[in-house]
Amino acid sequence: AAADADAARNRFATQLAGLADVFVNDAFGSWQPHVSTYHVAKMLPSCAGLLMQKEVDALSALTTPVRPFLAVIAGSKLDTKMGCIKAIAEKADHVMLGGQLYNAYIAAKFGVKIK
Repeated sequence: AAADADAARNRFATQLAGLADVFVNDAFGSWQPHVSTYHVAKMLPSCAGLLMQKEVDALSALTTPVRPFLAVIAGSKLDTKMGCIKAIAEKADHVMLGGQLYNAYIAAKFGVKIK
C-alpha cells in the first residue's frame, strides 16, 4: 500500500512538473510535504517567490522587535506551537493567547478537564 501511494505521488508530481519550467513557491504556509509543493520542487529548478520573501522579511520583527512587543498567538494545535510560544515569550514584553491555545492555558492553570 505504501509503495502504491509513493508511485501515485511520483506519477502526479511528474505530471505537474511537466507543465512548468520552474517552480516558484509563494505559499509561506505550505510547510507540509504535499505533492504540488514538496515533490514538484524536487523535480524542477525551484525558488521562493516575492510574497514568500516578504513574509520571511516580516519575521525580522521576531528577531529585532520594536518595543513594546506584544505577541498575539492563536490556533488549535498547542503541541505544534509550544516551541514557538516559548521562543517568542522570551523575546516579547507581553504574550496574548487566543482560540484553543487560550482554552488549554486556562484549563491547565485552573485544573479544568475539557471533554
